[in-house]
Amino acid sequence: MARTPSDDDARAQRARTQRLGQGLARWERTSVGVRVTTDALASLPASRWTVLQGLRWPEGLRGSADHVVVGRSGIYVVDTKNWSGPVRVKGGMLIQAGQVRGVGGAVDAAGHVAALLDRRTAGCVHPVVCVARDEPIVGVVDDVFVCSTWNVRELLQSRPRVLSRRRARAVVRELRAGLRPSRVGTRAGGSRSARAGSGGDSVVKDMLRAGALLAVFAVVVSNPDVVTEPATWLGERLADLGG
Repeated sequence: MARTPSDDDARAQRARTQRLGQGLARWERTSVGVRVTTDALASLPASRWTVLQGLRWPEGLRGSADHVVVGRSGIYVVDTKNWSGPVRVKGGMLIQAGQVRGVGGAVDAAGHVAALLDRRTAGCVHPVVCVARDEPIVGVVDDVFVCSTWNVRELLQSRPRVLSRRRARAVVRELRAGLRPSRVGTRAGGSRSARAGSGGDSVVKDMLRAGALLAVFAVVVSNPDVVTEPATWLGERLADLGG
């Protein structure tokens, strides 16, 4: 005899579906923020800068870097944040909407990149938190540069030169050999995937895809009979978007 779902089963299913909806909303915000940062970095002179994106840590380590930017002034590991509310650096702290935010993720990411390089070059690796918004943000928190997509290019270009052209090119080769491309990064084209003038379309496409999925998600929640296993269904759709 088939088992009749209980009230507890229904509540558990609704909770799982709610968590997936929240995860989808976070994915949408992050995806759009990374695209905006990609567009900002794409305006750096290609002859002097290499922008790597969608790179995962070596086998056995979980995580990835939004962007790794290599130029004469060093290696910058950029962690994008798409936050709402006011963002500022005050008293050596990063404050967003009145809450203190940590920068440990950016520090860890920079550490993974530095571990792939020799000791001298590893000292040229800098973590960066870049907030996706059209206004300047300037500051340093625990040796992490904090900026926005409005002034990230200015930050990178204003730093003194510490690498020769030859060493900078060698760093790019070493990072490409040591870091794995993620499915998203491969699909986007690996390094410097965004070209001037094309970034806006990428953001719009991401928003449309995520918006369409959110609309279908609303239908699933209001009509559970449409999809018998919404948690599984949403997980598959998120995988499709990521790949």
